[in-house]
Amino acid sequence: MRALRWRAFWLVAGLVGTGCGLYLALRPPGAASAWFPGSDKLEHALSYLAMGLWFAALFERQYLARVALGLFLFGVLVEILQSVMPYGRAAEWVDLLANGIGIALAIGVTASLRESWMHSIERLLRAAES
Repeated sequence: MRALRWRAFWLVAGLVGTGCGLYLALRPPGAASAWFPGSDKLEHALSYLAMGLWFAALFERQYLARVALGLFLFGVLVEILQSVMPYGRAAEWVDLLANGIGIALAIGVTASLRESWMHSIERLLRAAES
């Protein structure tokens, strides 16, 4: 894990956000209609893009593949849980593809940055303190 001043905050916030995403993925489906056909897949990609950007910034570059694998396996777990729950949720392979696209984008963006966006924020906050 990166040497961040607020490392515990970043980690806990990421885990809480991931927990909220897990809840949303497993709760009974609501009456809300989709924005447009296939918007569910866009939601998957954006969710995993957000988690990927968060956790890839939290860990050193040499662990990006592990971050990507961990997020993908988390997506597999979510799909398995959806398939066994009685709430009308269904597991879909296309969801895993959308998750993978979001993860790949996050890893690509993170790898192209000179430094972690978390480091940048902490550096700016330190500069503002002085």
